[in-house]
Amino acid sequence: MSNAEAGGSGQPHATVATPGQPGVTVGQSTHGATAGLPATAGVAVAAPGVPNVAVYPGGATSGPPGPPGPAGPPGPAGPGVPTGGTTGQVLEKNSATDYDTSWQTVSAGGGGPPPATTVAGPPAFGAASVVGTGTNYARNDHVHGLPANPVPAFGAAVVAETSFGLASAIGVAGTLARSDHTHGSPAAPAAPPAAATTDAYSTPSAVGTSTSYARADHDHGLLAAPTIPSTLPPSGAASGDLSGSYPGPSVAKVNGVAVTGTPSSGQVITASSATAAAWASPAAKGWAHAWATAGQVIPQNAWTTITYGATEAGSAGLATSTGLYTCPATGRYFVSGSVACPTQTTAATTFIAVYKNSASYQRGANNNQASNIAPEVHVSTVVNCAAGDTLSIQVLANIVSGFTTVAAAVDQTVMVVQQLT
Repeated sequence: MSNAEAGGSGQPHATVATPGQPGVTVGQSTHGATAGLPATAGVAVAAPGVPNVAVYPGGATSGPPGPPGPAGPPGPAGPGVPTGGTTGQVLEKNSATDYDTSWQTVSAGGGGPPPATTVAGPPAFGAASVVGTGTNYARNDHVHGLPANPVPAFGAAVVAETSFGLASAIGVAGTLARSDHTHGSPAAPAAPPAAATTDAYSTPSAVGTSTSYARADHDHGLLAAPTIPSTLPPSGAASGDLSGSYPGPSVAKVNGVAVTGTPSSGQVITASSATAAAWASPAAKGWAHAWATAGQVIPQNAWTTITYGATEAGSAGLATSTGLYTCPATGRYFVSGSVACPTQTTAATTFIAVYKNSASYQRGANNNQASNIAPEVHVSTVVNCAAGDTLSIQVLANIVSGFTTVAAAVDQTVMVVQQLT
């Protein structure tokens, strides 16, 4: 029959499925009877509050399953497996999110990457913690360790102060000084020293401006003794009165006058003209020493030249017979003469003089003779003469009859001439 409902109004009911027939709903009657079912057909009864049961003929509660039903339509596509990966890798969840997976390499033995064999130690005091990025796990019994318990290192020395007025400074060295260290102090300054000595010839002393005092016993020292060079400027070819080259030129001229010849002992430069000179032995200086060997008559009131009878060896230029000395060269001549007069019985005056070229040049002292006295007159002078000039000694007597000179010794009536220049 067609789908139908049975049962009393307001009562629970069950749906009855008869094999080969459309399903029906069987209601529960007040009498608990089921109606409308063939005797051989099984039904599935769904009662409120009880599990579904299958009812078969003869009172059985279960039977063999029926044939499978037709295939249903295809469902929607799922997320599938991620692409990629290599041989031996496994699919691993990256997070709790659905389908968040990736291919990962599994170490031998499984259970994640192998433990590391070393761990990093703390790098230094004060270093901040850092989260690592490595995938290897450290052993669960690893220890990061700590730096060695720091023991302050004590310095063996400290820096001494170098000068007055230095400010304190915080050091940066990691080594601690000993607790009994001292920085020391500069030595107590002595009294300020004197100004520095000169450091070079002709450099004046100068007071310094430094604020540090030098030791009282300091010494600036001296420059090394200068070495005089063996040769000095100028250099090159010589000129003027010199010839040759520096540093060893030769004298070739004197005031522009050429000098010739090679000198020998005793020679001097002798000019032969206004423009030429040569080395030559100097001319011998003229000289003479003569004396009277016999008395000479001196007439009254007449200048008379004294003559001589002998000369000293080496004398030259004096004619004993005339009493004239001829000057051999221009120059200065020393002339000296004396005349010994006989004893006079009456008062008289006798004069003596040096004559140059027959003219009186220098008159000597007169002699006021007294009775019975043997007079002697003298004269000496220096005369400038030219070559060829003559010199002589002359005497004048105012005795009425004149007199005769005395010639008893070489030191009484004499003449001496010496060329000076």
